[in-house]
Amino acid sequence: MSAYADRAAPASSPCPTGDFENFVISNHLEEKPAAPKTPVTTPPASDDDDFAFPEALTSPNLFQAIQGIELALHKERARSERLRTALADLHAKYRHHVLALQERLKNASNREQDLLAQLSPQHQLENNLRAQLVTANQRAEDLKTQLDRFHLEKSEEKTKAHFELQLLQSSQEFNAKRTQHLEEALEACRREFDAFRIKAEQDRTALKDQESQLKASLQASRAEQKSLSKKLAQLTAEIDQYRAAWLKTASIQQANKMLAAQRDELQQEAVRMRQRLALEQQHRQDAEAALQAERNEKYMLLSCLKSAELKLSQAESRKPSEPSGFENLTQDDAEKLLSRYLAGHLDTRV
Repeated sequence: MSAYADRAAPASSPCPTGDFENFVISNHLEEKPAAPKTPVTTPPASDDDDFAFPEALTSPNLFQAIQGIELALHKERARSERLRTALADLHAKYRHHVLALQERLKNASNREQDLLAQLSPQHQLENNLRAQLVTANQRAEDLKTQLDRFHLEKSEEKTKAHFELQLLQSSQEFNAKRTQHLEEALEACRREFDAFRIKAEQDRTALKDQESQLKASLQASRAEQKSLSKKLAQLTAEIDQYRAAWLKTASIQQANKMLAAQRDELQQEAVRMRQRLALEQQHRQDAEAALQAERNEKYMLLSCLKSAELKLSQAESRKPSEPSGFENLTQDDAEKLLSRYLAGHLDTRV
């Protein structure tokens, strides 16, 4: 009994004979080295992901528009730099993750090899036990023959054979259970290996997708940067044109100011001329009134002269027997008389 027990559980075995199932289960449920979990992070999204055309371009001030374009270009360069840094971080992070997965797969394969190596002696032991079982069965048959032949004369040997048979059966059951547990552990390791392989494929696919997305976003940012550079060159040319137009407008405005000053001077001169013209018109009207008065006086004088001539003619046509009092009137006396008459007539008008 002790020999079979020592054969079933050698001294070098790490577990006692009767506690083999617990030993296998405890080894199977032993804590495995956990792979470093690296959470998949995406690069932080900035406010300039969707490039919006700056509002400064719609501003009437072109210098503010240029400053807005330069700010947007600077933001786009910072965004491309962040994307490049995030791409490098993802490369480093997933490379570490893939290396950790490969290490775990290597450990699982090594463990599988160890389990297979542990299982091969058990197969050898099982074969030995089966051979021993065949031998024991043959011996049992011999013992049964001897028992039939000697009519229970060898009861002690029969009891020993029966005990050996029970021991062989128990060892066979023990080896069968141990083999079953090892096969289950091997199947679990294979399932874990398949899960690790599938996860590694998924992580590799996700890494390729993210890398392609980052490359596409980087190309888009470069294209936007080129378009912004072209727009900046166009706006610089427009600014030069507007600057030339502004200088021309400034010269025109300066000329307009000079013309406005000249116009103000001419307007003032025109006002003075109008005032002088009004004064001249007033003087002219006064002169015309004086001339009209002189004409009226001349007309009156002529009428007086005509009336005087008429009187003189009447006086001359009178008879000499009828003296009129003007016979002895000389020319000087006539002029004096006319001047007195006119002076009296003018005094009467005034």
